[in-house]
Amino acid sequence: MSIFHPDAFQGHSVLKRGTSRSAYFEGWYLKHISADARMRFAFIPGIFVGKTESHAFIQILDGSTANHEYIRFPLQHFRAERKEFRVRLEHNQFFLHGMSLDIKGQKFKIQGELNFLDPVRFPVTWTSPGIMGPFAY
Repeated sequence: MSIFHPDAFQGHSVLKRGTSRSAYFEGWYLKHISADARMRFAFIPGIFVGKTESHAFIQILDGSTANHEYIRFPLQHFRAERKEFRVRLEHNQFFLHGMSLDIKGQKFKIQGELNFLDPVRFPVTWTSPGIMGPFAY
């Protein structure tokens, strides 16, 4: 586990086993709003590892229309770096400075790239260990 890089994938030991005694979930919420606020999308790449069933996923939420889709991927298609936020699901990549999408779902067909200029990380210190607070320890 990396206290000072909470955006990096934390579940490498669970992923290596492919199963978990109790359910394990990890995901990243990436919200995007157009300058005029007419388009609002959130993308949530992540994994679910259970006792008998495990998979990776991308959930898409359209805040303008309330449409959503949950796209499953085999767990073995999930790749993540240990020391930085970089996640790959098949041809889709999510990282600190952007994302590259090639989504072919039933409701959403999305291809393209977004680049983030000057991303700001959530501040992390020993006394304030990220969004999880004391549960990060």
